[in-house]
Amino acid sequence: MTKCLRTSIFVFIKMQSRLFRTGVRLVPSRGFVMESIRDILKRKELAEEDIYMSKKDKEAIRKQMEKLKQQEMEMQEELRVKDEDRRKLIQILRENNARLPDHTIESILKWKSGEI
Repeated sequence: MTKCLRTSIFVFIKMQSRLFRTGVRLVPSRGFVMESIRDILKRKELAEEDIYMSKKDKEAIRKQMEKLKQQEMEMQEELRVKDEDRRKLIQILRENNARLPDHTIESILKWKSGEI
C-alpha cells in the first residue's frame, strides 16, 4: 500500500469514528452524504409504520374474505334448500295428478319460506 492510500484510509476511518460519536454517519450514494441520527430514526419509524399498516391491511382483507366466503356458503345453502323445496312440491303435485302454473308454484314456495 502506498503511503498516500494508507493516509486516506486512516483519515476516512478517523472521520467516521468522529462522526459516529457526534451522531452523524456517511452514507455511500454518489459520493458521501451526511445523515443525522434523527433522519435515520425518522426513516426507521416510517418503515415500521408501513410494516404495521401493511399487516393491518392484510388482516382486514383476510377478515373480509372470510366474511364473503361465509355469505357465499349461506347463499348456496339457501338456493339448495329452495331447489329441494321446489322439487318436493312438484313431486307432490305429480303424485296427485295436479298441475299448477309456474307463478302459482313460486307463490307457494315464497309462502312456505316466509317471504309472503
